[in-house]
Amino acid sequence: MVRSFIAGVIIALIISIIGIAIKFSVSQIFFIVSLVIIILAVLVSGFGVSGDRIRANTSNETKEDRNWRINFSRNLIILSIPSIIGFIVSRYLL
Repeated sequence: MVRSFIAGVIIALIISIIGIAIKFSVSQIFFIVSLVIIILAVLVSGFGVSGDRIRANTSNETKEDRNWRINFSRNLIILSIPSIIGFIVSRYLL
């Protein structure tokens, strides 16, 4: 979990450097990266499907598969936190 947050901080720093170097809106880059990571987390977790599909998916998967899916999704959300913070700071405070 800590590694995911550190990776998110590294990604946020890279976004800041790239945004400053190419004179592009840093807040837009932060927003797009955060959105992509959150959508990926939703897709991996299975929260974006209907109740019937999630019931069918969970009945066929093992406990290890379910734990992997939830842990991976949680790590993706944690990875997006620094980008969300960077978006808020660059959009509203700068």
